[in-house]
Amino acid sequence: MGTERLEIVFDGGALDDVRALELVFAGLEAVGARHSVFRSHDRVLDRAELEKQVIATKRFPTDLRAENYEFRFGGSQAWKHRFLMVTGEPDHVGVWDSWVTRAIGMPGFVQSWVSLRDYDYWQNADDPLEYSGSGRSHEHLPLISSGDPPPLDRMIIDTSRNPGRRTIRPGYVEGIGAVMWLSPLFWERVRRARSDAELVAAGWRVTPLADGNIKLDVDMNVFSEQGDSEEQTRLRAAIYG
Repeated sequence: MGTERLEIVFDGGALDDVRALELVFAGLEAVGARHSVFRSHDRVLDRAELEKQVIATKRFPTDLRAENYEFRFGGSQAWKHRFLMVTGEPDHVGVWDSWVTRAIGMPGFVQSWVSLRDYDYWQNADDPLEYSGSGRSHEHLPLISSGDPPPLDRMIIDTSRNPGRRTIRPGYVEGIGAVMWLSPLFWERVRRARSDAELVAAGWRVTPLADGNIKLDVDMNVFSEQGDSEEQTRLRAAIYG
């Protein structure tokens, strides 16, 4: 199918750069890669060297790779959330469950989901030049003003109705995947009462987890361009309204 991406979202004050690295270590251990060699830009680091660097600088590396995975850590104080993205090609079923099991046990966990990297990218790309440069047609896509003041104003692609759109909200990220994990804190942030009956009616399979967390999934591993956009929209609406 292609390269997948796991996104894990935490409350803004719950996960700093050092703890994000601890989550990377825990996730790698969970999938049997405890003694990984890490690469950051042109440097090769073992676990001890990387840990020492991050503790000293209090900064998560901007380009961090290990095994079959790439890691990106970021967030926004203004939007009150932090995220860890893990991108890779899982070599067996259940890899992402192993990662998320570690994340759910950490304070401030909000949500997590799995997406197909390329699908996620094009669902959120709004610059027509990106399409032209990649040889993709955008003539069938709606355009809107960028809203910038003249002379910076330009026409961009309207992604606001794309079923796979990723939108940053206060304290959470409005995103969707064919597999999702949601916490009680998530429902507080979206200001909706959790309704398992509504989720099931929309097509989600609901699995209760410890401490009020739930796992949602459908029969496909990831959403893609070949999927049913109406189904994705319905599944999304059951979560975000």
